[in-house]
Amino acid sequence: MRASDLLMFAGLAAFALSGWRVTASWGPRVRLVSVLVACASGIVSVVVLHWQAIPALILAFVFLLTLGIRSWRGIRLPSSRVGRRWTVGTVLVAAIACAIPYYLYPLFHMPQPSGPYPVGVRDFDVTRPAVTAAGIEAEARHLLVRVWYPAATTVGFTPRRYFTRDEAMLSLPNFRILHLYDVHTHGYVGAPVRADGPRFPVVIFNHGYLLYPGANTALMEELASHGYVVFSLSHPPDSATYRTLGGTLVEQHQWVPSDELIATLNQLVGAPTYEGRYRGYEPFTRVIAHDRLTYSLGNWRGDDLFLADALSSGSPPAAVADIAGRVDMKTLAYGGMSFGGGVAASTCQMDLRCKGVFSLDGVTWDVSMFDSDLRVPFLLLQSDWLTNPLFPDEPRDPGVNPQDLAFERWEHAGERPDIYRYRVLESAHMGMTDLTLTARAPVRASRYGAIDGQRTVAALNAFTLAFLNASLRGDQAGFPAPVEANFPDVVRRKAIGVGAWWRQTGSPNSSAGRILDRR
Repeated sequence: MRASDLLMFAGLAAFALSGWRVTASWGPRVRLVSVLVACASGIVSVVVLHWQAIPALILAFVFLLTLGIRSWRGIRLPSSRVGRRWTVGTVLVAAIACAIPYYLYPLFHMPQPSGPYPVGVRDFDVTRPAVTAAGIEAEARHLLVRVWYPAATTVGFTPRRYFTRDEAMLSLPNFRILHLYDVHTHGYVGAPVRADGPRFPVVIFNHGYLLYPGANTALMEELASHGYVVFSLSHPPDSATYRTLGGTLVEQHQWVPSDELIATLNQLVGAPTYEGRYRGYEPFTRVIAHDRLTYSLGNWRGDDLFLADALSSGSPPAAVADIAGRVDMKTLAYGGMSFGGGVAASTCQMDLRCKGVFSLDGVTWDVSMFDSDLRVPFLLLQSDWLTNPLFPDEPRDPGVNPQDLAFERWEHAGERPDIYRYRVLESAHMGMTDLTLTARAPVRASRYGAIDGQRTVAALNAFTLAFLNASLRGDQAGFPAPVEANFPDVVRRKAIGVGAWWRQTGSPNSSAGRILDRR
């Protein structure tokens, strides 16, 4: 809790306890002052978007109204000991009940980045011009981009709020995250980029479907503190509603899967045998080709490549020209969460500048990723599908996951040493974002997984940083053994079941073999 929240509850407690001394001359004054303090401090809390304060503020106004009515009607508090106990007890219980939202959705502090560099952060707009080629949206795309980078100094600059007030209000339908407005990050707005030393490797990150560029701020700050420049961009209309710096409101449009897609997907991910899953492969590829997700995939990938090309050009966006002059686009990685993780792998496969890709519980909807070797090392950190399955019908089997079908040729799936697949025990899909920090049990178990939020963030940060150091900087000593030893609750696995099945039955006469022949 912040000071205003504590003062609000102190006022409610003082109001309740003053009821023990009904006959004391100072009692009425204490009750009035305490309830006024509770109301005033509660208003302050609501102004800074602590939605958790609303029940306590309502209670304080009820008490204030009660005092007014009693004074007007001449009603006295119970004078008997039993009556006083009931009155005080009821008020205290009501105040304690009003504290429950603070427990379930705490006001937290962002994890401190561990690297030697202070972190700068900026937002900037880029407009991707209209493209009329088939499959590409034939209108300009207004992209909001956030960049984290090693700063020369943070003196005289202020840390960014996790949400600005406008960003928080645009997220109002999900009121549970409004209070992120009052969470300060460790990135300093507009700080100058560090100008000395070697150029910095680059990461282009894609948030999850219908999320926002700062959804993995803790990871972005950790990477920037270790000398990476990280760009995270919006992807209209598949991002949360946002406003560009130029004032353009870009609204979110929900995706609704078709019944046919749901049916083919259930077969692909839920059949009890590999043979059954591969019978669902061909119908799935046919349906997904005409689904909005494939359209979105092309747009997101085009946004990534547009930004990478802009940074590589001689005329990068003016707002980050100084940062672009300090990056090494020959050491580029793509990353993402959920849909964004699948996009990252697909984009990296096309962009020969890419040297590595990481995915936080990524799901690929690009069928070219199936039975295909990625060119580069790949890190996939997955939520625990045994406790929190992403797809309701997928097998609760630690050796089987739908993403096993992607990123490696089936004939040798599970054999490549530079494909790193991990399961984060007791985590859930949305727990692979900063939102895992926003809730406690029992709420967090269903939304973000039973694992502690700080532990999840620490694991994502450590594995991603060590992987990028190995892939982009050649630091092979730090990955994977050291981080695996530090996080025994992050379990490595390989897609050996796919490889074994394919070698046994993947002949031209098998159903899977016939499907591949038609590809």
